[in-house]
Amino acid sequence: MKSKTQSVYAKYGFSSDELVQITFDLANKCQEKDTIEDEKKSITSSLTSQVASVQAEINRLSTNYRQGYEYRNIECEIVLDEIHKIRKYLSVATGLVVKEEPFLSEDY
Repeated sequence: MKSKTQSVYAKYGFSSDELVQITFDLANKCQEKDTIEDEKKSITSSLTSQVASVQAEINRLSTNYRQGYEYRNIECEIVLDEIHKIRKYLSVATGLVVKEEPFLSEDY
């Protein structure tokens, strides 16, 4: 009788050495997965923080646009209106009155 060989898909029982190797490989893959999950959490946290920062800037810009102004420190010259007893603050950059208030006690 003439013998031929052919590859067939069939059940294969692992040897003890192969089972040990599978266990070792499984442990390595579990550790690799845990490391990747930790990296994912770190990246997600970092990106979440970046998104929140950009969103805060979007909110600030939207508010400024909608209101048409913002409060900030402006270098001013103080002009005392003796007739009306008003203290005027004129922007050094534009010359516009940015604030008026009644005289302070030190203005009298």
